[in-house]
Amino acid sequence: MSISRYETCARMSRVVVHNQTADLCGQVAEDRSAGIQEQTRTMLAKVDSLLASVGSNREQILRPPST
Repeated sequence: MSISRYETCARMSRVVVHNQTADLCGQVAEDRSAGIQEQTRTMLAKVDSLLASVGSNREQILRPPST
């Protein structure tokens, strides 16, 4: 099983892919003083960009089984 790291710096990688699963580092809003809608929009844009960079998208997010 291989592990691929993307956008790596001395402390971390922004995306790590292993076993066909992408793990993202913590994502936060660009402007913490903005309203919650703008914070959510900018954070999700970062997530979309990181997922796209490894050939994935939010439609493929793992979800727990429904009970």
